[in-house]
Amino acid sequence: MIDPLPAAADWRRVLWPGIAALVAVMGVGRFVYTPILPEMLATGALTLREAGWVAAANFLGYLLGALAASAVHRRRLQGALARAGLGLTVAMLVAMALLDGTAAWSAARFLAGVGSAFSLVFVSIRVLERLSAIGEADRMVGLYAGVGVGIAGSALLMLAAEHAGAPWPAWWATAAVFTAPFAWVAWRGLADRGPAAAPAPRPARDAALPAARDAAGAAAAQPPPVSVQGPARGRAAAAPGAPLAFAAAVLAYGLFGLGYVIHATYLPAMVRAAGYPPAAATAIWVLVGLVALPSAALWRAVARRHGMRAAIALGYTVEGLTALVPLAGGSIGGAVVAAIGLGGTFMAVTGLALPFARALDPARAARAIGVMTAAFGAGQIVGPIAAAHLAEAAPLGGNPFAMPSLLAFAALLAAAALMAPRLDSAR
Repeated sequence: MIDPLPAAADWRRVLWPGIAALVAVMGVGRFVYTPILPEMLATGALTLREAGWVAAANFLGYLLGALAASAVHRRRLQGALARAGLGLTVAMLVAMALLDGTAAWSAARFLAGVGSAFSLVFVSIRVLERLSAIGEADRMVGLYAGVGVGIAGSALLMLAAEHAGAPWPAWWATAAVFTAPFAWVAWRGLADRGPAAAPAPRPARDAALPAARDAAGAAAAQPPPVSVQGPARGRAAAAPGAPLAFAAAVLAYGLFGLGYVIHATYLPAMVRAAGYPPAAATAIWVLVGLVALPSAALWRAVARRHGMRAAIALGYTVEGLTALVPLAGGSIGGAVVAAIGLGGTFMAVTGLALPFARALDPARAARAIGVMTAAFGAGQIVGPIAAAHLAEAAPLGGNPFAMPSLLAFAALLAAAALMAPRLDSAR
């Protein structure tokens, strides 16, 4: 999809369009709802429960789009859908500024979710395909920096819009203007004239290519796999036949989706509800994006040293514990800790959990990835709705987001417990 094929020294020409695509469809298209939501709540455009349904619509679209993408194998159709996803992302940002009402916004966010899934799936797979062909697959981890760039960059723009006194529809329009150049760079990089001849890949760097093809339904290709159990056990730990361990990994990943999405949707709104100004709420979201930038490389290093299972369990634990911090008085310091925990784990843990599941059932890798994706998607859909209902129905000590934070903590710690190595005894 990235054409023409560059020399090995020009791997950046492969990676940059992919990064631009993720800035557009993920960092902005998928996550800009979070810093704009507090303003929509403050002006009465949405209630908390309505906000939960609008968020869930986006995640439903993302899930269905990712699962549909797993059935698309024609190269040209993949390219067309990736470009359609880029265009749809920008169009739905504009639609959020122009439309009115919960039903219309839910429809726009649903379509944005479908578009982001199409672009992420096909861009990720083809970028990794090209990097692998020139022996540079290890650089794939850099692709996901686009998510952090998009989160931080769009949040900074929301800060500027707030400072200028612009109404929230203008915030959506500003996000569309910010996104359009990145979408254009990615669009131009998606020219597909068929596979190009490539030098023989270096085996050590090409290990990720089969995983990328299997991960279409997961909405992301993954970096090269590392040991499931730990450095001492190596590839032998990925033997098939662990039904209980696989079921536990699927359930844990679903709980992770439910737990992470609560703060990924409402963290700035929590800051506003605690009495802090709009700028403080948006700045918290900037912090999430900045922390996300180096997180993938950090957690890959942890996984290489201690094994995927330990890294995933630790990621769930860190995010769960930091999700609980805002309960302690609703201070801005607690929100900072929660932002660091969220930004430092959510993308990186996703990049570990999917190849972990694939390694547990390598003979049916596509099915394993698809089941994991469905579980995660279900958790993401339930999380915003459950959190909104809890916030409105059961505030604790005057803090409407206390119960949602407690739910996130419980879900993430349960996910960590499910990654216990003893479940491998089912082999």
